[in-house]
Amino acid sequence: MKKHLLFALLVPYFAFTQEVALLNTDSILTVLEGEIAIREAYVQKKLATLDAYKSSLSKSTSLTDKYKACWHIVDQYKSFQYDSAFFYSLKLSDLAYQIGSFECIQTARIKTAFVLESGGLLKEAADTLEAVDLTNMPDSIRSEFYSVTTRLYDFMAYFVKDFYYAKIYQQRSRDYMNRELALHSPSSLRSHFIRIQINQAEGDFEETERVYLSMVKNFNLTHHQLAMRSYDMGVVFDEKFPEKAIYYKALSAINDIRGAVKENVSMRELAESLFRKGDLRRSSLFIKQALDDANFYSSRLRKVEVSDILPIIEGKQYQELESRNTRVISYSYIITLLVLFLALFLFIIFRQLSKLRISKRSLDTANESLFNANHKLEESNKIKEAYIGQFFNLISEHLFKTEKLVTSINRKLSQRKFDDLSEITDNINSFKERELLYKNFDDMFLNLFPDFIEKLNGLLKANDQLDPHMKLLTPEIRIYALLRLGINDNNQIARLLNYSINTIYTYKTRLKNKAIDPETFEESIIEI
Repeated sequence: MKKHLLFALLVPYFAFTQEVALLNTDSILTVLEGEIAIREAYVQKKLATLDAYKSSLSKSTSLTDKYKACWHIVDQYKSFQYDSAFFYSLKLSDLAYQIGSFECIQTARIKTAFVLESGGLLKEAADTLEAVDLTNMPDSIRSEFYSVTTRLYDFMAYFVKDFYYAKIYQQRSRDYMNRELALHSPSSLRSHFIRIQINQAEGDFEETERVYLSMVKNFNLTHHQLAMRSYDMGVVFDEKFPEKAIYYKALSAINDIRGAVKENVSMRELAESLFRKGDLRRSSLFIKQALDDANFYSSRLRKVEVSDILPIIEGKQYQELESRNTRVISYSYIITLLVLFLALFLFIIFRQLSKLRISKRSLDTANESLFNANHKLEESNKIKEAYIGQFFNLISEHLFKTEKLVTSINRKLSQRKFDDLSEITDNINSFKERELLYKNFDDMFLNLFPDFIEKLNGLLKANDQLDPHMKLLTPEIRIYALLRLGINDNNQIARLLNYSINTIYTYKTRLKNKAIDPETFEESIIEI
């Protein structure tokens, strides 16, 4: 930030070519963004200055001292806040009449006219200037009168929206500039100001820049003075050298902020220039700042100017945002498809790798006797997998028998051999089949978890221990064996064991009550 601030302070002293402006535009816009971020500090400094003058006004006892303090207050407020500027300009006029000084009265009228112009009350400003009497007035007051009148006709030419009258007002503006120029020495600061304005109005950008650089080199300018003349430079370069125009308008806007000038043009025109260039982010930032300034100053003219361009910039930015969102959504769809294809590709690869690993395990099984304890543990895991597979094979075989039996019954029914049905049903011993199923389940489960009973005893109270050598499981233990296998739905367990739901709850509660910690009993079973 310090580098950018130093750059902004030094740039007026450089010889500006079109190429240099092109190189420096982005840097000075960055400086401007930084100044916007700290603009409140400059406002507070301005308010502190105003407080000092107001204190002097209230404490002064002589009308002359009060007039001087009030003059400074109007000078500070005139480009800062319209309502206050107008209030103190009226107070300045009142003090001038109290003093009875003809010169002070004319000065107060000129100050009031300037404030009215800034507030957009052009007719009232013209009437006030009409009342000014320059008889025997010094050149300093004549110069200020011509300057304020020039400004009035510039405003009228800008807002009349009629080519015929605009030309008339522009000519009157130049007439008053020439009158003022005749009052000053060619080497004076005011002469430089006026010549820049005249050359700018005539579109002579080379002479405008020459005078500008001479002025910056030879005079110690205030922020407000540098802002005004830099704006003139931006206007003169607008058509032929837009980048250079942006540079000078940015320089003007920076000095407006540093001088706490709220009645300004540079920020709005800079936003328009950047909008035409396609820099929507900065143009939106600067037009909003211009609107803040116009609202703070309470300038009707500036509010109208900003309101003309603000919806266009914001609308374009909204369109750009919508377009960007559309692109993001499109990119998201593409990325999602790519991710899905990648996931599918990885799935196929992992499945092939899984098949390769299974094949490798099958080959390793033949050499298990040579492995260490970890390999034996792996062998045990494979055996468990094999038993689980066998258990499901038994279930499949049982289903096959059932389907075969159903087929046989259907055949007898279709052949109307009803007497043979009793022979088929006599051969069915469902109790024996279920007992065989339980035995096969118990054998396979205890082979899978040979230490299940031992670890289960570790969860039970000492006087409720189970036989560690049991070969067949009790109904209670069989329920928790299914729970250990991951079957935790009571309805499913009831269907598998051919019990009612209430019986399942009874058996589970009976064994749980024997546990050392009934609350964590089922969780402990799952971890065996």
